[in-house]
Amino acid sequence: MDTTTNSSEMTENITKLNDLKKYLYKEIYSHENEIARIKKRINQIENNLMAMCGHQWEYEDYCGMYDKPDQVCKLCKSRIYGF
Repeated sequence: MDTTTNSSEMTENITKLNDLKKYLYKEIYSHENEIARIKKRINQIENNLMAMCGHQWEYEDYCGMYDKPDQVCKLCKSRIYGF
């Protein structure tokens, strides 16, 4: 089979696959933008919770041997990381 020329059917299939690939990349980009928008909204909600709540902090009872435990509010579930 001669690999330097493609039949019209093969060319059509290549074009369809390239179009499909382009469409799927656009879908990925669209979903990434939606995820970023939702994460920003969650961040705003967490900031509001931190400002509004009277907080009842408690330490988590599990962490690694060399980690400091995180503090979690029993009311709003806000978290202060122990790093």
